[in-house]
Amino acid sequence: MKHSNIVGGSTAKLTAERLREVIAYDSATGVLTWLKRTGPRVAVGCVAGSINLRGYREISVDGIKYVAHRLAWLHTYGAWPINQIDHINGVRLDNRISNLRDVTRSVNIQNLR
Repeated sequence: MKHSNIVGGSTAKLTAERLREVIAYDSATGVLTWLKRTGPRVAVGCVAGSINLRGYREISVDGIKYVAHRLAWLHTYGAWPINQIDHINGVRLDNRISNLRDVTRSVNIQNLR
């Protein structure tokens, strides 16, 4: 089963190229910041998105919400992850690329804290 890239939805059509036009990603810190003003609540240079009720950062790009860890993966590797993204250290807001891995659901649930 292909995992959704959209918060609460099906697979997204956002490309790495479009993502890189509007958001910068610092792989060492895991922080995604706006490069372009894409809406009324977007400020260039500010951290993108907000923290959702599940404790993950989510970011709207072109009117569609995505979880930041999947955007970090797309930004770094140029393709969406195949499975789920696991935060290796269990910290949902730690989106450093060294802390993210593309794993099956069964592997991901082994790392629940």
